[in-house]
Parts: sequence; C-alpha cells; structure tokens
Amino acid sequence: MFKAMTHRITVKTAATLLLFLMVALFLIGRELNHFFPHHWAWGFLIAFSEAAMVGGLADWFAVTALFRHPLGLPFPHTALIPHAKDRIAVNLADFIETHFLRSIVLARRLKPVDAGLFLLRLTDNKITADQALRHRLRRFWPQLWQHIDYPAVSDEIATSLLGMVRKSDPTLALGDVFKDALEKKKQVALITSVLQAFANWLAHHEDMIRDMVSERSGSFLRWTGLDHHLADSIYDAVNRLVNEMMVAPDHPLRLRFDKTLWNWAEKLGHDPAFQKRFNRIKNAFLDNPAARLQLQSKIENGLQGFLLKSDATEILPISSNSRFPVLWAEWGQAVTEDRQTKAALNRLFRRIIIGVIVPHSHQITRLITDTVEKWDGDEVAGRIEKAVGGELHYIRLSGTFVGGAIGLLLHAASLIIG
Repeated sequence: MFKAMTHRITVKTAATLLLFLMVALFLIGRELNHFFPHHWAWGFLIAFSEAAMVGGLADWFAVTALFRHPLGLPFPHTALIPHAKDRIAVNLADFIETHFLRSIVLARRLKPVDAGLFLLRLTDNKITADQALRHRLRRFWPQLWQHIDYPAVSDEIATSLLGMVRKSDPTLALGDVFKDALEKKKQVALITSVLQAFANWLAHHEDMIRDMVSERSGSFLRWTGLDHHLADSIYDAVNRLVNEMMVAPDHPLRLRFDKTLWNWAEKLGHDPAFQKRFNRIKNAFLDNPAARLQLQSKIENGLQGFLLKSDATEILPISSNSRFPVLWAEWGQAVTEDRQTKAALNRLFRRIIIGVIVPHSHQITRLITDTVEKWDGDEVAGRIEKAVGGELHYIRLSGTFVGGAIGLLLHAASLIIG
C-alpha cells in the first residue's frame, strides 16, 4: 500500500514539477531572446515550452475536474464524480450483474478452476488441522448448503449416475457377487427373513384369506358348508409350508430356489443371451421417468438431510472426532486421479457456486449501490482517485510532452511557410 501511494505521489509530483519546468523554460527562452535576439534556437525553446504549458495545464484541468472543482472555482461540468456518484453506482452495479454474475459468464470463468485440488486440500489432515480453517469451515458450512439449488444438483448427480449405469455392463460383476454370496450361504438368512415376513403377513391377514377362499368357492360348496373347510385347509397348508421352509434351510423348495439362484449367477457371467436380456431390462428401468424422478428425489432429500444437519467437523477430517478421516483422504486422492470423476466433480462445483451466486446477484449489486449512495461525494472521489489517480497523472506527463512536440512542429511549419 505504501509503495503504491509513493508511486502515485511521485507521478503527481513529477507532472507538477514538469509543468513548472516548462514555465521556467518559457521565461528563460523569453529572456535569452531579449538578450540574444534573432537566434533560431530561442524560437524553438519558446514554442516548445509554451505549447507544453498549454498541454500540461489542459490535462491538469481535465484530471482535476473529474474529482473536484479546479482551484475551488465552480466551473461548469467539473467535480464530475461527486455529482454523478449515484448514477455511477447504478451503472457499475448493472455492469457487474450483466458481465460477471450471469450463469453463463460464471460457468465460463469457473471452467478452468480445478475443484479436485481444493477437495484434495480438504482431505489433507496437515492442512485442515489449522485452527483458523476449522473456525471458518464451521461458520461457513451451514450458510453454503442453505443456498444450493438442490433440484439442479440432484438432477446433475442423477444424470451422472444413470449415465454411468447405462454405459456399464454389470452382469459379470453381479454374477461374481451372486456366486460369492451363494458360496458363503448369505442367501439363507435373507430367504429366512423373507419367509418370516410372509408368515407374519399370513398371521395378520388370516381372516381375509379365509373369506377370499370362501367367496371364490362354488355355490355347491357354500351350500354344503364345505367352503369353510376348504379355506381352513388351504390356509393351514400354506402356513405350514412357509413355517417348514423357514426353519429348514435344506427344505426341497429352498434347495430348488438355491439352484435357481446358482443358475442365474452362472448365466449372468457366461450366457450372452441372458446378459443381453438383463441389460435390456436394466435400460428399460432407467428410461422410466418415474424411476428417474424417484432417484432424483432420494438424492435431493439425502443431500439436504446430510448436508444441512451435518457439522463440517463430522464430514471433513478437521478434528480427532471425525467419523472417517482415513477413508475421506483416500477417497479425495482417488477422485483427483480419475479423469471422469474429476470432470463430474468440477461440474458439480460450478453448479454449487452458480446456484449460490446467481439467485442473489441482484442483492449483491444492490449492496454496491446502497453502499456508494451512502458515501459522501467527496469521499467517493477520494477513493476513486486513490485507486486510479496515479495512472491519470501519467496523462498530465504525456500531455505536457505531446503539447511541446506539437509546439515544435507548428513553429517549424511557420518558419518553412514564412
């Protein structure tokens, strides 16, 4: 700051000293011409210094008139910035909103930003152990997630997930998973749980099942009263079968079902026709709009529930109480190394930033106009002059030399014509 201020003072002082130097040269040239008349050099010296004074004074007046009245005199159309500060604030706010806070502009500006590197930094325990960073994250975390466009973000995630699932062929992997689960007898507990749930359902709907069987019996059975006996027999047989299968993993029906599962696992891994049929069913499910909406809704609700109710210290490895610092660090490293995942992460990052800024662009620009309108006109002029005054004083230097050069040319032209 001191260096910049010194630079501005130096330029301003140099421009002023140069102007006084031109005055001195003009006076010296007049005196020399008086004592040594008719010498060709004095004409050029007087013409140069005279025109340089005019150029320097004109540019001094122009630069000064931007910020205040020159010499304190109220010349028309001077002190432009103090008088037009409100209009300047509105135009500046409109310019910023139009050219910087639009979604297209932000997306283009954010495209070179690598969110993966930022994520990698957040997964580094050495960096996130910083106390100041921890404090900023705790304070910033809830404010960030409140302004996210969750429908847009969840739509992006759902699109990415569905696209990856559509392009992939999971049959081989599913076949291996099925085989591994069957070899470890994991289906036993699952089937037992399903049978238990079915047995509970039968117990809770016993009367309904008996009435349904009775209603669907023939009129002869109802006339003879055998419909109730038939309903009891069917219900008891189904209930007994379910309970037998539930307690006996080696029940013939369960063994047959296990065989069917083995057959499916084998076909998933080696039968091209079965694999093609499975992928066709998978794509048909993915093409279902209801399935997409359901997935998007689940993602949106999950994100809101997770991010809005979470503390940054629970998600990021910034404390010893973090739930998964090691897994988080490994995941961050993996994400930054995978090109496709990194691209998806950068798209998500741009969505988040744009979702936070664009809906509030008018409030941001309104803050600019309100702040500038509250400032005094002279204060605004002083702030702007501090920011760009140094460059403007270069105009005074240039104007002095350009004016002197024009004076030389005009004097030379007059000599040639004369």
